[in-house]
Amino acid sequence: MYKKKPEHKKTAVKPALNKLAVKPKSVKKSAADNDNAWKEILDEHYFPKFMTFYFPKTYRIIDFKRPIEFLDKEFQKIGIIGEVGNKRVDKLVKVFLKDGTEKWLLVHVEIQASAERGFEERLYMYNYHIFNRYHKDVITLAILTDDNKKFRPEKYEVKYPDTCLTLKFGMVKLLDYRPKIAELEKSKNPFAVITLTYLRLMEAKNDNAKKYFWKFTLIKSLYKKGYSQENIRQLYKFIDWIVALPMDLEEKFVCEMKETEEEKKMPIVTNAEKIGRMEGKLEGKLEGKIETAKKMLEDGLDVSAIAKYTGLSEAKIKSLAKKPTKEAA
Repeated sequence: MYKKKPEHKKTAVKPALNKLAVKPKSVKKSAADNDNAWKEILDEHYFPKFMTFYFPKTYRIIDFKRPIEFLDKEFQKIGIIGEVGNKRVDKLVKVFLKDGTEKWLLVHVEIQASAERGFEERLYMYNYHIFNRYHKDVITLAILTDDNKKFRPEKYEVKYPDTCLTLKFGMVKLLDYRPKIAELEKSKNPFAVITLTYLRLMEAKNDNAKKYFWKFTLIKSLYKKGYSQENIRQLYKFIDWIVALPMDLEEKFVCEMKETEEEKKMPIVTNAEKIGRMEGKLEGKLEGKIETAKKMLEDGLDVSAIAKYTGLSEAKIKSLAKKPTKEAA
């Protein structure tokens, strides 16, 4: 009897779902910021621009004269959304095609900066669960923000001699826009700015001076593109979320942006929002210092030495020494 080795190792759906539901022990703040940024920008106003920029073929068959609807509640009911940490953003969108038929689009933004095993299987599982619950076939589209040139998933396939199951999905890798930087700088599509932000971030790597330069340059360039104040505001928030800076550079950045806003006579972010964001970052920085001081106290270091290295007052450190470790300072 002829037997052919399977070209794809089968994996049970239930164990795989359980694996997806395990949230990482620690999720970096930058990942959470990316998550928030994409959730904010993928709305009714920006979605057509998203489609025409990244997926023009699919854009051309959609009737954007008719309303689009984000099916967040429907997606939540399949039991996957929100269980995988801050590494990705998924949007399920109801649209109408130009032939009058209703279709659902699954837009998936992969935020993590590295390749992931089982990516193709996960998108297949999303499709399976949507179809199983709602009996809707789904147009599946994926955006990859990582800088791994070799990671290029495009289909899920199970293949045997007499059976074949294939899900081929649309995939755009932001890294591939690197040769088109000049075009991105000229484009007025907001997602050209978003793509350029990721490319500049890849270029800067861990160099905070370069991150600062590109963050300031990208936001300042928004004024030259003829965007409305609201568009500038939304893109400002996106770039601010994506390009994280250390506290000293963040404070400098806020001051420089205030000067730019005054020069252009167009405030992007209200003073209350700026103060709130800075207070939040300062609070996080203070909490980090307190945690460090607690550990140093546990190791028996002198109060004056702890004050020197953390910047906390000796009175504050002494108050920490009197409190149980589990209590918040």
